[in-house]
Amino acid sequence: MIMKNIVNGARRMGWKKNNKLLGEKPMCRGKIFISIIFVCSSMVFSKEVFIGRIDKEIVPGTFVISPDGRKTAFIVRRNNKYAVVLNGKESKRYDDIRKGSLVFSPDSKELAYIAKEGDKWLVVVERDQMRKESKKYDGIGKDPFSFGGYSAKLLYGPKGQLVYTAQEYNSNTREEEYFIVMNEKEGKRYDYISPNSLTFSDNGITFAYVALRDKKMFVVVNGEEGKYYDGVARITLYDDGKKFAYVAGTTVKNINNDGNKVAGKWFAVINGKEEKKYDGVGSIVFSPDGRSYVYPVRKGKKYFVVVNGKETGGYEEILVMPYFTSHGEKVVWVAGEGGKQFVVINGKIEKKYEKVESRVIFNFDCSRYAYLVKESNKYFVVDSGKEGKRYELIDEHSIIFSPDGSHLVYSARQDNKSFVVIDGKEQKRYDDIGRGSTQFSPDGKFLVYIAREGKYYFVVINEKEYKKYYSVGEIKNNGNVIFDDNKRFHYIAFRGKEIYCVEDKLKD
Repeated sequence: MIMKNIVNGARRMGWKKNNKLLGEKPMCRGKIFISIIFVCSSMVFSKEVFIGRIDKEIVPGTFVISPDGRKTAFIVRRNNKYAVVLNGKESKRYDDIRKGSLVFSPDSKELAYIAKEGDKWLVVVERDQMRKESKKYDGIGKDPFSFGGYSAKLLYGPKGQLVYTAQEYNSNTREEEYFIVMNEKEGKRYDYISPNSLTFSDNGITFAYVALRDKKMFVVVNGEEGKYYDGVARITLYDDGKKFAYVAGTTVKNINNDGNKVAGKWFAVINGKEEKKYDGVGSIVFSPDGRSYVYPVRKGKKYFVVVNGKETGGYEEILVMPYFTSHGEKVVWVAGEGGKQFVVINGKIEKKYEKVESRVIFNFDCSRYAYLVKESNKYFVVDSGKEGKRYELIDEHSIIFSPDGSHLVYSARQDNKSFVVIDGKEQKRYDDIGRGSTQFSPDGKFLVYIAREGKYYFVVINEKEYKKYYSVGEIKNNGNVIFDDNKRFHYIAFRGKEIYCVEDKLKD
């Protein structure tokens, strides 16, 4: 079923496992063209731009949408060869294309992927109907510690830098050498580089990764090697290009006198300084201003949170790793003990429940907060300590505050129907609501989400329904709809196997 190919490549629209998003009419091949259709309603001026079709030979799980929500790409198989289809245009065929490697640049102008010709691998970049191939290597993204022996990861930095790990066989040493390739420039060679460790700071100034030499691991930050350890993981970078942190430690070692083994110790390394040693250390997070840091640790069977070097807690488990609010005023985590789970805000324990099912979200000034709870097989949202109505299901990704913080919205499910709840008031019921599709316009005047009734999907704006499609595709990390300004937004939609970018403008 061609529907399955789309679902495998994007998050599912709702809670059902067998939603059909596409029709199954025979595939039409031929010329690629752009078709623009204008639709006018009482509230929305809509323009459809045809950008391609879903191919019957699509490789399952390869469909991707660009960050700006205007381009689509997927892999097809043709006569034992593979090709990428970008906005309806099929590119060069290769012996193989690494599944999961398709990635758009942050500005959506480039698409990169890993391909194979003969016994060599290369990176292909598609831009403005032009194709550029990298140098060919013995391997790209090889990782003997990952499932399948390879990582599909190609990484774009915030400034558009394309980075990946490559491997070449050294005939003199008879060993494989690993190195970074950034914008086609090769870096220093090591015994191993973890492809999944490649990390940029948010401003793109700092780049780091974990490397191995002589059975010792270390962090490389902007080309400078750090201290060698038995193990290194979980790099965190701060935007100023000076602050960085990671977890390091010793592995399991033998005790000579009795032959027993003792577990190694782990510790945070923050700006080059080693912190206290523990049995386990989680990811380190900097506050937005870079002045504070937090991370979880384990001592024996108890878990603690370390804030600026000071321990708090002593829990049986930590379920949501600690993080700072957007202004850095609060540090939050979810912990558990005695069969109960609870939110902790600045060290203060909130009410305990059977399960806390989400992170805690805050409004713009942190005066309100909300999170999802499960009790006795029912779900409800806790709004600043006040419990909401219980439902059969609530989509944790749908919980949002309006830009001014005065409204709380989420989607729920009851009696086989889904609906949006605004400040405790239930809206119209549908067969399904798009997962995480609830969004406010930047000025907060319009609430938009995706709904399904029968086989059709459509946008709902301030409780009014608009044009119907076989599916409205999710846009990775941006929900289902992308706002261009207070009154203009766009999204990817499907009619049969046809793919459209729908551009809507809200009327006054």
